Amino acid sequence: MRRRTDHPMKLDECITDMRMAHRVVEDKGAEVVCLKISKQGGLSKARKIRDYLVENRIPVVSEDSWGGEICTATVLHFAVSTPEEFLVNTTDLHNYNTVRTGTPAPVREDGCLLPSDTPGLGVEPDFESLGAPVAVYSV
Repeated sequence: MRRRTDHPMKLDECITDMRMAHRVVEDKGAEVVCLKISKQGGLSKARKIRDYLVENRIPVVSEDSWGGEICTATVLHFAVSTPEEFLVNTTDLHNYNTVRTGTPAPVREDGCLLPSDTPGLGVEPDFESLGAPVAVYSV
């Protein structure tokens, strides 16, 4: 059983790949790991790392380095897919910005973010705010 303290050791922005996750587990290097999805290379890689940490009974924080409504919806869905006893928190990143990049923003109620019940992330990009695409790919 893991000993909880009032001040657990938390690693933030240190876990960039599975090798680092293995090291945390092997070295007992942290009691909590903050997973910033872009630091792991996207949702699929972050999920593998999260699942490995949870299998080894290490709670996680679901975040990203920064973002708007789309990013908040992404980290929120990632958080909701984490077993509740292993989720420390997530952040409403869009509330730190003055420019909106999507609508509707995830709703915060009683200190909790609520995922949309619509398909996908539940937020539509605001293409006017985002501006012209940097690149367009087609098949």
